Amino acid sequence: MMKRILTCLCLVGFLLAGFAGCSLYVKGDYKFQTKDYDGAIADFTAYLTQKPDSFQATYMLGRAYLEKGDLDKSVATLKKALELNPGDPEAILFLGVAYVAKADYENAIATFESFEDPSRPLLEKAVRQQITLLKIDYNKKLAKEAVASEKKLATVKPPVETYAVFYYEDKTSGKNLAAFQKALAAMTISNLSQINSIQVVERLRLQALMEEMALGRTGIVDSKTAPRMGRLVGAEHLIVGTLSKDIRTDTALASTTKGKVLGNAALTVKRENFFQLPGAIAAGVAEMKGINLTPAEQAAVGKVHTKNIDAVLYYGQALDAMDQADWKTALDLFNKALQADPSFELALLGRDSCPDDSSSGTGGMGQVTPESLKKSFDAAVNAQAAADKAKQDSLSGGSGGH
Repeated sequence: MMKRILTCLCLVGFLLAGFAGCSLYVKGDYKFQTKDYDGAIADFTAYLTQKPDSFQATYMLGRAYLEKGDLDKSVATLKKALELNPGDPEAILFLGVAYVAKADYENAIATFESFEDPSRPLLEKAVRQQITLLKIDYNKKLAKEAVASEKKLATVKPPVETYAVFYYEDKTSGKNLAAFQKALAAMTISNLSQINSIQVVERLRLQALMEEMALGRTGIVDSKTAPRMGRLVGAEHLIVGTLSKDIRTDTALASTTKGKVLGNAALTVKRENFFQLPGAIAAGVAEMKGINLTPAEQAAVGKVHTKNIDAVLYYGQALDAMDQADWKTALDLFNKALQADPSFELALLGRDSCPDDSSSGTGGMGQVTPESLKKSFDAAVNAQAAADKAKQDSLSGGSGGH
């Protein structure tokens, strides 16, 4: 607040005396606010020749480059700002926006994932929602490119320690485990990801590829078709299987380059013990591959996400709704999962990263734009300010009666 007051006083001086006594930084700030980005760039650049370690001037210069459309300079300058002040939330936000403007979605996602601002939880939530939209669109782009380049990819060997977990086929007569398919895959991916020596393909990446290949909502991949899918997602080891009554899982670990099954495992648990499956599948895969897990990895790989079957089924349905861009239904189902088990971390993560009902669908790249990002972030900042003010007013009113 004090900084803004000083800036305003200096701007008054500028208006009355033509910049007399005002620093180059304040001149640049004024020009930025009045959309004279060339002038702002010149003043911030001149200011930095005098004070090269000024984070604020470097940050504002990066933003001026962004507004002007000089994206390479914007990225380089905002990265410099983060070197001067690591973790600064504002610099991270606008660096992510600059990457989106450059259509560099991989770096945009990585940048936004580093965003933290506990004082503004509504902004943190908005960032997580935009990450989801970016990932969906980016993975659709990758899927289209992979299918279009399938012949070329047939000669490319995926990295050795890469794994993909596909949806298990529901073999029950009434298909009563359909809601369990995506939940089981998501939980198994989470458990398998705890092994430090391997890399696991994200579920959204697999979902985008299955949609591109017209596999629809079933997403059924077996050991014969798995190697093709492995090439398209760049994974060497492929985990496929079936689900049958009581709940029985038959798991196969297939190889993309060898085009064959490397090992099989079967496990049957009672319905109320379903929670044992993700950890058992992940541990079984590690055993088939001869991976020696550390004690810490053993504990993490065997993690139980929830023992509440209703929570898992709601969670699986929520993932399916998200895959159809039905945000309202997805949020409702994530909340139902959390009502059934408030400690279900994957459901909490899903709810907090699910776009709200005002979010647009994800029909293709270009859905998330610099303008849509700024609009979303501005709305979150304003909502947070209103919430903070309401809380402060409430506290003030409560203390006033004593």
